[in-house]
Amino acid sequence: MLVTRLFDIADLQLAEFPQTVCVESLENGKLRSYSTKEFIDTAEQLALGLMELGIKPGDKIAIASGNRAEWAIVDQAVLRLGAIGIPIYPTMSADDYAYILDHSESKVFFVSNAEIHAKALLAKAKVPGLAHVFTFEELAGATHWRALLGKGTQHRAELERCKATVKNADLATIIYTSGTTGKPKGVMLSHNNILSNVESSAARLPVEQGCRAISFLPLCHIYERMLMYLYQR
Repeated sequence: MLVTRLFDIADLQLAEFPQTVCVESLENGKLRSYSTKEFIDTAEQLALGLMELGIKPGDKIAIASGNRAEWAIVDQAVLRLGAIGIPIYPTMSADDYAYILDHSESKVFFVSNAEIHAKALLAKAKVPGLAHVFTFEELAGATHWRALLGKGTQHRAELERCKATVKNADLATIIYTSGTTGKPKGVMLSHNNILSNVESSAARLPVEQGCRAISFLPLCHIYERMLMYLYQR
């Protein structure tokens, strides 16, 4: 199977060496693992749910969270839809959130916990284009990300068309700088920009079938995100 888009990596894993544990992290205080098939199926269900909200290829979806399986699932959903991921450092201020969300024209924002959700709501009040905020943890008064699963099933054929039209040179993500030298600046990266690093790094790291990796650098940082794809490879 030819890998030319970032989501092709997980599809290759499913086709050639499916894993019982593809990604794993704590959910509600318990360790939760996703097999390769469940990882992809959940991501595609989420993509369909986003399509039901009106999200289309080229739209921006933001994430502010620590490292967890849901981060990777949202990322897969965004990539398969042909949308563009906007990772945000969870430690940033509400004002920085508002600036990045507005500047990137993000329409949906996924956040992890109560602290980040509170900042997200403050930011949302300043960003007219931000329509939805979803949480990874179950919080009173917030909409949980799983509320999107099971919706938009009528968009399945359209999702397949979206996946088929994503090209290697298409924009995959905009990563904003930390803002220590002024307003955060967005770095535009294509599928090929990141895949070329995955391929170049594979020979230098112990990536073998069955090996496990602990993700500890922030996934909003491009190096750790590149490693996430490499270990799916």
